Amino acid sequence: VQDQAEQVLDGLLEEFDKLEKPVYHMLGNHCLYNLPRPHLNQRLGIHGPEGGGSYYAFEPHPRWRVVVVDAYDVSVL
Repeated sequence: VQDQAEQVLDGLLEEFDKLEKPVYHMLGNHCLYNLPRPHLNQRLGIHGPEGGGSYYAFEPHPRWRVVVVDAYDVSVL
C-alpha cells in the first residue's frame, strides 16, 4: 500500500509543480492512513515545530497571517 501511496503522492506533487505558484499543504485523515506523518511532512515541505508537528503559519501579505492547523495532531491514526 505504501508503494502505491508514494506513487500517487509523486503524481500529485508533479501536478502542483505545474502551477508555478506557492502551494501550502496540510494533512488530513486520508493522508495519514497510508503514509507516516514525518515522511509526509518532509515530502510536502511542512516545517512545523520541533517534535514533528504538522502545523505552521505564514504571511502571504504584510497584513495577513495564515495559520495552518493539524486537526489530527492528537488522534489514533
